[in-house]
Formats: sequence, C-alpha cells, structure tokens
Amino acid sequence: PLDPVQAIEAAMAMNGYSRAELAALIGQPRATEVLARKRALSLSMIRKIASAWHVPERVLVQEYALAR
Repeated sequence: PLDPVQAIEAAMAMNGYSRAELAALIGQPRATEVLARKRALSLSMIRKIASAWHVPERVLVQEYALAR
C-alpha cells in the first residue's frame, strides 16, 4: 500500500500532473513541503487533492513519516 505522499506522486505520474498543478491546489510552499515530507497533509489539502485528482481520501488520511 502507498503512503499519502507516494499516492500523490503516483497520481502525478499516471495523470501527467506537475508540481505546479499540485501547488495550484494546495499552495506553492505547502506542495514543496508535502512532497519533501517536511509537512503533513491537512484535512483541507486532503479534500482538495481527493476531489480534484480522485485520490481516495482513505489513502491520504493515513499517517506517514516526516523528514527530520
């Protein structure tokens, strides 16, 4: 099973989404921090990604390790 960041990266790869498109959804600094595992996804970010990119919310709400 994929963790939330891996699920976002998989959606980007499979659907041709760019980092810029993720940034348009959740904000530039947040997109960079989420992909670098320096910030956890908020409920608002999860809802936006799930709605726009059809990534299941149940995958995005899982806990995952952040970088130190």
